[in-house]
Amino acid sequence: MKRVYLVPLGCPKNLVDAEVILGLLKKEGYTTAAAPPEADVILVNTCAFIQEATQESIETILSLAQEKKKDQLLVVAGCLPQRYGKKLERVLPEVDLWADLYYLEKLPDILKGTEVSPNPRPFLPHHSLPREPLTPPGWAYLKIAEGCDNRCVYCTIPSIRGPMRSRSMGDLVAEAKRLAEEGVVELNLIAQDITRYGEDLGHSQGLLKLLDLLEKVEGIQWIRLMYAHPAGVTRDLADRVGQGKVLPYLEMPIQHISERVLESMGRRGGKRAVMEALEKLTARGEIFIRTTVMVGFPTEGENEFQELMDFLGEAPLFRLAAFAYSPEEGTPAAEMPQLPEETRRERLNQVLALQEELHFARNLELVGKEVPVLVEEPGWGRFPGQAPEIDGRVKIQAEVEGKTFVKAIIKDVDGVDLYGERV
Repeated sequence: MKRVYLVPLGCPKNLVDAEVILGLLKKEGYTTAAAPPEADVILVNTCAFIQEATQESIETILSLAQEKKKDQLLVVAGCLPQRYGKKLERVLPEVDLWADLYYLEKLPDILKGTEVSPNPRPFLPHHSLPREPLTPPGWAYLKIAEGCDNRCVYCTIPSIRGPMRSRSMGDLVAEAKRLAEEGVVELNLIAQDITRYGEDLGHSQGLLKLLDLLEKVEGIQWIRLMYAHPAGVTRDLADRVGQGKVLPYLEMPIQHISERVLESMGRRGGKRAVMEALEKLTARGEIFIRTTVMVGFPTEGENEFQELMDFLGEAPLFRLAAFAYSPEEGTPAAEMPQLPEETRRERLNQVLALQEELHFARNLELVGKEVPVLVEEPGWGRFPGQAPEIDGRVKIQAEVEGKTFVKAIIKDVDGVDLYGERV
């Protein structure tokens, strides 16, 4: 029986791919190894969205290659080979096999030495594929679409993952039912832009129709929405957030607030879309909004950066993430005159300092409130405003088993984490 050691890198969308890869290999008789030396196959599912992700992927590959034994296979899959193709074989001869997104589903056959043809499009999951969870019991990601049609001028996703392709509603409901049968109680819906789900299938308001169907899946208690473009936040969608099983939470990357910067980024709807989305979302009552901003874009002057900082200090945001712009090969933005790297890094540090203040202040506002908590492991859980892995957790002052819902009163805060007492 062969053993595989898998290293998943990148975003939750990449993690879903890694879970499918592992599921396919287990179906072929592979077992998981706890450490690289114990494996017959060392597999890295890579990310190459930005320079930092590419660098992390390469450093991980080289580190594993250094310890690789002669009888082990080092396999690299995912976005890195998809983006850079054959040139990687010359610069990373340590890798034994490459599998880009056209070959991902056929990886078990490739490992057996079978001659395979690539799929016509980059990999898109479907419910009939096995999936080995890499997340804690109780919650899972549900990838509802792949690729993107927004074409922001700094972004490599369309060139890596292709145009947006939605999974059918029936396919997604079938997977949701399977996940529920396996004990999942929280579904986190992900895509490059969930607001455009179903457009390519001819659906109007596709996301809302999908939510209506997922609401009916027995066992699912929480549905969380992640990666929404501000221009796609309609009044109907804003009204749906926080209703039924849909949590009062939305991850909505805005990237910036300056009209000049947003226009040069190619961000659909510009500043108006951001402000209108926030107005719609906050009008419906309590909501926890998480956003991401980019600093150091070529057209961001001192005035534009200050406008962003002022906005972040006043906006109704619960969580904030930030990163410094990096010119990516093959994107229109890479051809623009660039700001010094020192300027980009300095501005990022300013936003991160503000981020720390914002998170602490928002958490303080929760002290004294009673909230539902999904317990993930004894003593730790999350309330609706905390997405898995990124928004902190709640420490529960009670012995409670995992996958249990309890009520707790927030008593104290520690950074992004909260301390709660079970009611």
